[in-house]
Amino acid sequence: MADTHEPIIRQEEFLAFLKGYSPERKAGGERDMLAGRWRILSNQPLPEFSSSYAKAYVARDEKTPDASLYALVFDDGVPLRQKNINALKTFRHPALVSLLGEGVAQIGPTASTRYVAVLEKPAGIPLTEMLSRKGNPIPESLLIQQFLRPLSEILSGFAKMGISHNRINPGNIYLSGSTIVLGDCISEPSGFSQDILFEPIERMLTMPRGKADFASSADCYAVAMLALHLALGFSPFAQSVKESLIRDILSNGAYHTLVMPWDVPTGLQDFFRGELGDSRRDRWDALTIESWLTGRRYNLVMPSSSRETSRGFEFGGEAHFNRKSLAHGLWSNWKQALPMLADNRIPRWLKIHAHKQDTADTITRLTQSSTPLTPQQEEEALARVIIVLDPSGPIRFRQISSAVEGLGAQLAYALIAERHEDVHTLMQIIDADLSGFWMEQQKASPEHAALAAKLQKARNHIRMKGPGFGVERGLYDLNPGLPCLSPLLEGHHVTTLAEMLTALDTLSTQKAATEDAGDRHIAAFIASRLNLDKELRVPEVQASPSLKANFTLVMLKLLAKAQHKAGDTPFKGLTHWLAIKLLPLLGGMHSRVRQRKLQADLRAAVTRGSIEELADMFISSASFDADRREFQKASADYAERKKRIATLQGTTGLSHQASVKGHSVAQSIAYSVCIATVYVTLKACFRL
Repeated sequence: MADTHEPIIRQEEFLAFLKGYSPERKAGGERDMLAGRWRILSNQPLPEFSSSYAKAYVARDEKTPDASLYALVFDDGVPLRQKNINALKTFRHPALVSLLGEGVAQIGPTASTRYVAVLEKPAGIPLTEMLSRKGNPIPESLLIQQFLRPLSEILSGFAKMGISHNRINPGNIYLSGSTIVLGDCISEPSGFSQDILFEPIERMLTMPRGKADFASSADCYAVAMLALHLALGFSPFAQSVKESLIRDILSNGAYHTLVMPWDVPTGLQDFFRGELGDSRRDRWDALTIESWLTGRRYNLVMPSSSRETSRGFEFGGEAHFNRKSLAHGLWSNWKQALPMLADNRIPRWLKIHAHKQDTADTITRLTQSSTPLTPQQEEEALARVIIVLDPSGPIRFRQISSAVEGLGAQLAYALIAERHEDVHTLMQIIDADLSGFWMEQQKASPEHAALAAKLQKARNHIRMKGPGFGVERGLYDLNPGLPCLSPLLEGHHVTTLAEMLTALDTLSTQKAATEDAGDRHIAAFIASRLNLDKELRVPEVQASPSLKANFTLVMLKLLAKAQHKAGDTPFKGLTHWLAIKLLPLLGGMHSRVRQRKLQADLRAAVTRGSIEELADMFISSASFDADRREFQKASADYAERKKRIATLQGTTGLSHQASVKGHSVAQSIAYSVCIATVYVTLKACFRL
């Protein structure tokens, strides 16, 4: 009988294994070395090529030691321009820096795994140095041949690959003799640090982290602005205040604001008129620029003024003469704009002065209601009014201004930077489906249809609150290339399920004693990669309150699915880590026989490194359910017997039963004596 009290497995047994465990698979390879070829000199930084999201260092090619290279080491948490990276690995042009290699490497003294890209270092000086000297305009023929032709060729190549550059500006173009080289376009999100002078108005109005990743029209616009700078020989509007410049362009139009004040070459007039228009759809694309460069002439008329009415709408301390300007004014004065929704001033102005009956009717439907709007409904209505007034502009809600395509990147930044107010606002934008409303105002396109489906899916996943869902799930759905941001994985660049399992397996030797083998970020990352649409339930343990609320079991099921998806590779360290967290459940079993059986199965599963076997044991197995049912039955039987014993042992009850029994026995004896007496008496009488 002694073996029935055999103790369960102790944590020390698994911790002893992990103490000497050395995983076979480790990410990164040799420290400061990418793909066994490019060495990153992490003690030699290059600030001039660094960005807010990637640090630049001198790099050396082991095969070509004399090559002038640099490496970009990216911070985790930045959504990479993965489409650009994939395309640029094979695209080459003499006027564009070449991307030579990319991948994950161990960097620096801590050997943290980071994403790294190796590029050619551009020769020469940035054009900003030349423009700073002033008074040196580039002749038209030289400007076209030396600058516009190579840049248009690059843009045409980009257009065919479905990517855009979005960092075309004098600071990122290098001049060496008679040749130029355009710098990188992958070190930061699309247009993050772009000078607003080189952004069209719809991107000027968008926060830096909320710009669309694909914006070829913005590249063409930037080339035209570069040509204007070079034709003048200096940087116009260099001292302009951003808000003042935005107001001028909204009020007067880009061409009238940026080109009209200057004496520009006649031969470039059509180019500027074609590129610096206020409508994205009307601007020249890369193919049109190439046609113009080969001699085709368009004879474009001067763009008309942006004014839509002679009488401005007075609001926010200025008069707005068109819908775009009013939309920006409403967003810039958000709190003051809210009370104005109910007074019907905007629809009246649109009908009477701007002659925009359809727009006025739409805004009336959005703002007028038979019942008073709640404060949240008022804000959502104002955001929709702004979209109706300026459908080509970004979504603007409270303090956020974002392109629909940029909502994911905005959410990533807000979460990483712990900007809780921004996270809350972005969640409201997604939950209120402002992105869907924005897309309804655009001309239908396959890109918009795909984006709408993606945002709707993310919206549904964000509304669910279980592990694998919530805001973390929305983060990975909207940023599919984003590495897992779990604090557990700090120092590990994880973008696939296999990389995540390998990292957790490696971390088991350090974390198993004190940390859970997963969190909400890891759960959401797995669920996103597995494309799970429903909250993960563990129906096998729903009847048990202690197991139903156990996060480890949900995490176990997710990790088992991840291991299966990754090819059923064994992970002994991770299974030992999970076993340590599951031991309390094993110790809670009531049947020693079942407990000993599961002990043996647990040892076998962790030895084989199979998370799926662990999941079968603790989730799919009927052992816990049978143990629970049998214990409940035994408990009920015990309670019934205990009640009966208590009843029998009670003093009053015992006396009462004795009295009843005694009375019954006495009565029986009396009846027996009486019958015997009568019998004897009658017998005696009959003898007489």
